[in-house]
Amino acid sequence: MFYPDLKKSFWFTVASGTAMKDAGLPEPDMVEFNGGLLVTIFKNKYSIEQLKKSGLNERQIAAVQYIIENGKITNKEYQKINDISKATATRDLSELYETHKILIKTGSTGVGTEYAF
Repeated sequence: MFYPDLKKSFWFTVASGTAMKDAGLPEPDMVEFNGGLLVTIFKNKYSIEQLKKSGLNERQIAAVQYIIENGKITNKEYQKINDISKATATRDLSELYETHKILIKTGSTGVGTEYAF
């Protein structure tokens, strides 16, 4: 039986409050295992596993990987790497920027707009 209060207490102890989040690290996974608590601490919040857990689709994950390699992405680049329409690219990038808050948007609209971390 897993005890939620134990999880909260342990998370506070391990994270020293919000130190892990402040460092940009994802929250660790904690599960009951063999009568104890198994904690997995992730070092990369942009790993494919973490991005899937965040609810990103495959196109959005490809965009994050593209930004890791290239530093930024535009709507046109997003369309090209995913072979999608401008409207779909705009919706996906807006979701990464507005909903998931993973990206920072530079520019308001049009050709000069770029997305990065």
